[in-house]
Amino acid sequence: MAAMLEVRNTPYLFREYLDEASACGHRFYVYAQDGAILGFVRLKQPKPSDGPTALRPRISDLYVSPQHRNRGIGSAIIAECESLARKLGHGRLYIGVDPVENPRMFQLCRGLGYVPIHEQPFQGEMLFHNTDGSPPIKKTYWRIDLVKVLWGD
Repeated sequence: MAAMLEVRNTPYLFREYLDEASACGHRFYVYAQDGAILGFVRLKQPKPSDGPTALRPRISDLYVSPQHRNRGIGSAIIAECESLARKLGHGRLYIGVDPVENPRMFQLCRGLGYVPIHEQPFQGEMLFHNTDGSPPIKKTYWRIDLVKVLWGD
């Protein structure tokens, strides 16, 4: 946990990620180099209760520490998620991106072969965790879901 907090100081967030991974079978991965954690991601797995229209498996909460961005780490993390999804028998992989606050991530996903599911972003609200570890705050965000066919179709 200490190494994770050096990347992003959000203990509430990491506890939530690890609890959810344990309870729901989601996977939480870290990207490390020379013993240092440079980024992380969650791969949300489908559950029977998700129903047939769930956008799962889904890349979620991909984060690369600011000083290590633009070095291909985000692309490597996504490629690893794609490989794992294929191994688990999934023909598609989804990701949701905020194209307003994170246009570079949106362009990265497009460049890696992800295609928007809908034309316009939708607005939502969720709890965001502060970098200082203080309690989360509710924030409005924009999102567009994208999909990549891994095999089949």
